[in-house]
Amino acid sequence: MPGGDSVKARFLVAASGALLLAATQGAGIVAASAPVITGCSPTACTPGTTVGLTTTKGVPVPAAAGAYAWGMATEPDGSILVGDYWNYRIDHFNADGSEATPFVVTNSKVGFGPNTNQAPFGICVDKSDGPYEGYIYMTEGSLYNVNQYDPNGNWVTTWGTNKAVTTVPFQYPSQCTVGPNGLVYIANQWGTPNKSLQGIVVLDPRYHVTAADASTSAGSTAVSAPDAGFTAGDVGAPIKGSGIPTGDTIVSVTSSTQAVMATAASGTSTTTVLTLGNAAVIDSPPAPNSFVQPRSLAFDSAGNLWVADEGHKRVDIFYASSGVNLDGKPNKTIPSPPCDPIVVGCTGTTFDMRGLAVDTTNQLAFVTNGQGCVVSEFNANPSSPNYGQFLLNFGGVPAGGSDCGTANGQFEDGARDIAVSGTGQVWVADLGSFRAQLFDESGNFLSAVPNPPAPPPTGGFNGPRGAAFDTAGDMFVSDMYNERIEEFTPNGSGGFTFDQVWGMRGNGPGQFNYPRLACWDPFTALKSGGTGALIVTNTDSNMIVAWNPSANPPAVVWSSSAGTPPVGTLATPYGVACDPATGDVYVANSNAKDVVVFDSAGNQLGTMGSTDKLGFTRGIWVDSDGSVWADNDSGGYVYHFASWSAGGAELGSFNVNKALGLTGAGAGVFGIAGDLNYLYIALSSINEVGQFTRAGTLVGTFGGYGTKVGTMRTPQGLTFGPDGTLYVVEENNNRVSHWTVP
Repeated sequence: MPGGDSVKARFLVAASGALLLAATQGAGIVAASAPVITGCSPTACTPGTTVGLTTTKGVPVPAAAGAYAWGMATEPDGSILVGDYWNYRIDHFNADGSEATPFVVTNSKVGFGPNTNQAPFGICVDKSDGPYEGYIYMTEGSLYNVNQYDPNGNWVTTWGTNKAVTTVPFQYPSQCTVGPNGLVYIANQWGTPNKSLQGIVVLDPRYHVTAADASTSAGSTAVSAPDAGFTAGDVGAPIKGSGIPTGDTIVSVTSSTQAVMATAASGTSTTTVLTLGNAAVIDSPPAPNSFVQPRSLAFDSAGNLWVADEGHKRVDIFYASSGVNLDGKPNKTIPSPPCDPIVVGCTGTTFDMRGLAVDTTNQLAFVTNGQGCVVSEFNANPSSPNYGQFLLNFGGVPAGGSDCGTANGQFEDGARDIAVSGTGQVWVADLGSFRAQLFDESGNFLSAVPNPPAPPPTGGFNGPRGAAFDTAGDMFVSDMYNERIEEFTPNGSGGFTFDQVWGMRGNGPGQFNYPRLACWDPFTALKSGGTGALIVTNTDSNMIVAWNPSANPPAVVWSSSAGTPPVGTLATPYGVACDPATGDVYVANSNAKDVVVFDSAGNQLGTMGSTDKLGFTRGIWVDSDGSVWADNDSGGYVYHFASWSAGGAELGSFNVNKALGLTGAGAGVFGIAGDLNYLYIALSSINEVGQFTRAGTLVGTFGGYGTKVGTMRTPQGLTFGPDGTLYVVEENNNRVSHWTVP
């Protein structure tokens, strides 16, 4: 650890043996297995029965943009790595913006477990001249893991909580950086539910737990390198294990793949479990100086650590001369910089820090300000009397213009991470516009990559979640990862033709921030006359939004938390259901664990459901009698409520997991729809849809994992079309499938 005892272990990761590790990873987890598939059949096993893009062989493919720039890092040679978020990879560019070879750096596939990865949230590279020079670290915020890759992009190991090689209790790891000592510093952004885990995680990259070694014997001085997972980069690392004297280190890893101990490991056996390296430590200064949502971090030329402390709206600096003491108060803090006067509504509270980078050559620091749609620049010269002073905001936009937008120099969604190339160009991830932008250090726009950007193709989806039909039979689909809504019209032959698309990433009522489920409200009055609006949950903006899709372009009618009128308070709403008889809108208010009710004008009427019982709600549906059904993914329950006009009381409930005979993680209920005969529930974790009576009796299931028509992957929103057939939104198949049900 840097600074010796000055960095105190607030959380020490135990790694004393395989039995402990196995118990930690497997405690309380019983894999869910799907019941025998019975019941419904697909309309017809032909390509025309689904909506979405497919290959010539009918295999569904995502409608992905050319790039979803998020994470950013500088290689030792000055080239740039760009985390391509929803393409699940890391791209590589030369400092001048041309594509490097190979262009895609990471070789692992999308998935869970060894040699897989998910969306790259943060990226950092070892430039310490140590044994891991050029190694790449990728944080996966949604998986709570950190992957390590060698300089050629080959997966090496993982730390984290989701099938990682080494268990570290991450809770939404954000950006990362590698210190001059070769240690990896990771912003552990969230501390929910354990606030003590919110801080900076310091990892020794030599640290991992090996499996029991099959080639050792009592008194042996050699351990098989393949079994132990050692490489030449592990030379000098401390090693621990039963019978291994304290202080032993690896002195060589020979061509015969033997790791030789400095001292004879007397007493070892075939069941010895070896621990390589030091423990991982989670650090946070004591209250009231503790980190609140640390997001990004970087070292300057003196080895001082800069931390973007989002919750405090400031940058904290910890001096190398004090041992980078993360358990003490910051040596220096930088408050929110002045707002750019051309940014409407910008205040000190909009210092939304999403990325931080330091140019150690020119001694400048850069912070991306998401809500302000600018990059803030600071003096990072430790010997300067103005060290840490704010210098300027820039977005490459001429005076009098706006920094938020899609033009060159503008950031549609406020920008994400940031890095500085070896030639002094500032690279900014512009996720909302599917590109990275390049600036000089005075803030002048230079270029963008890729050029031109490749937006997602229309008529397809990348992580769709919900679908709804209007009274004319048009279908609307929320394309979540592309932050948009697509509309399709019936083609007269049982299929649908793409009609229009709208939306962009952002946090306002006219933008999308992970839209999920949707419904059609025929009673919402339109400003242009007439009625009928699409109601969409804008989940991560904590709002629902009513859209008039007949306007050109589609227009916001009302929003639950912004716009006119500003009404309602929601907490990560997932599901929404419209009562076609009254126009009332029911919202599955997930993180608040209740159901919020609005009228068709957007006025909040009240809430339903007990917050200590309902749990994390996702799917919701209004029955033909006006009563309401809502699921609880955390417990697998489906609750039945009277309509709002009838008092909203709970009428009953049943447990989906129990009906399916599942324990542990369960079926993953996410989406409800019904007809006169049955309820249909999306079982996202087992890739099926369940058919139930209203009394909660299981009739059967259909689907099953696969890409062929008649199978499904991760069903989410369910809705019935005007013709009485069921439509299933399949998130991981990037399509909407069509089913006839009894």
